[in-house]
Amino acid sequence: MYLTFKNTSSYKVVRIGGILQLEQRWGKKTFTTPMIPVDIEGETKSFRTYGWKRRLPSFLCGGGCETYMLYERNLAKRVEGS
Repeated sequence: MYLTFKNTSSYKVVRIGGILQLEQRWGKKTFTTPMIPVDIEGETKSFRTYGWKRRLPSFLCGGGCETYMLYERNLAKRVEGS
């Protein structure tokens, strides 16, 4: 699981039927969108996700011990045990 600053949003990457999905939570609302790989070589993995009437880039960045996700201008840090 990835959490944003002050834990206002959370993101979880899950596999459903062989396709990666991004599960997003804002308060009590949950949204799910497919993550289509664009470039998965190297430390930074880029995906295309689909928001309300638009396509959005998302990135998973691994460096050292920490992993981050960048989605819709939100930077989220991976939390232990997820």
